[in-house]
Formats: sequence, C-alpha cells, structure tokens
Amino acid sequence: MPEARVGEMIAKVVAYFRQERALYHRASGPLAPVWKSSMQDHFSKSLLDAVKTITLNGARIPPPPFYSEAMALSSGVFPDFVHLASVTYH
Repeated sequence: MPEARVGEMIAKVVAYFRQERALYHRASGPLAPVWKSSMQDHFSKSLLDAVKTITLNGARIPPPPFYSEAMALSSGVFPDFVHLASVTYH
C-alpha cells in the first residue's frame, strides 16, 4: 500500500476517534466509587479521578464510516465496534 494511502487511513482513524471521544465525553461521568476502590492499588488517585465512563443502555457504538474499507485492507481483522464490550478513548 502506498505511503500516502496509509497516511489517509491513519487520518481517518484519528478523526473518527476524536469525534467519538467528544461525543461520548459530554455524556460521561466519573468512575463509580466501587470501581475506584477496586483499582486504587493499581492506579494513582489522580488518574482514577480523571477517568470518566458511560454505559450505553440499549445502544451500541456504530461502526466507523470507513469500516468496510478497513475490513478489506486488513483481510477482515479490523475490530467490529458494534460488538465490542468497551472502547477506551484517550
């Protein structure tokens, strides 16, 4: 695959994750106290205080607009977002 094409795909993925993060961040809330306490021995308090979560009840994260193209380019090993249990946005 030409380097320019790789760059285009990377740009699409980056834009998609930024858009999704912005969308879900607005509706997210702090990490539940029970989750915080179960992880406090492994992560710093400042990190756990910064973590936000959202649970989609009756909804799924839709596949990205470039999904079919990514599936074709990856020989079918691109993640299926609709069936992921969780997604982490940074």
